[in-house]
Amino acid sequence: MELSKSTLKGLEALQDPKIINTETFDRLVDFVASSLTEKKAGKDLSIFYESTKPEIIKSAYTDLTSLFVESSRHKFDAENLSTYLHSQKLFGNRVEKLCDTYKIHSDSLILQLSNIGNSLPCVIDVDWRLDYCIKTSTDNDVGECVYHVRLSTKRHNKIDYVNFTCSLHQLQEFVYKLKDAARHVEKLSTL
Repeated sequence: MELSKSTLKGLEALQDPKIINTETFDRLVDFVASSLTEKKAGKDLSIFYESTKPEIIKSAYTDLTSLFVESSRHKFDAENLSTYLHSQKLFGNRVEKLCDTYKIHSDSLILQLSNIGNSLPCVIDVDWRLDYCIKTSTDNDVGECVYHVRLSTKRHNKIDYVNFTCSLHQLQEFVYKLKDAARHVEKLSTL
């Protein structure tokens, strides 16, 4: 796992009780974890502004969020997170609080991360139909096959459909590109 220097510096600064007192730190860590795992309605960061300067709270929120998201992305457990923080020379009760909170929420954080992203949907089924076009409104003699294709796709347990129409040549080109992509994926999986 790799965190930016500014995030690590911010996490180091959070270890100082003069910057953020222990009660506010504990509440902020819980707030960050629950805001990443649950839909929070009606609560925002301003509830912490009365005890500490807003810019310090915003910076701490960002740093803690980065830590939890990156730890989840790398599927760390609390022990791995503790080891990582110790390797970055972060020690003490506050690191233990971070690890304990992460341990409680790690499964939910990983699940939330799997539900977001920019991955493409998976093709799970193909339906097709062949029509023969004899003539159109603009051309009296066409005599061409037209393929209607429907791809069933699945993304985040939601099924969707992609419909398109193509000629025989376009369909052959599509099948060739699919086979080529399958060969490339097969090569990558053997590496």
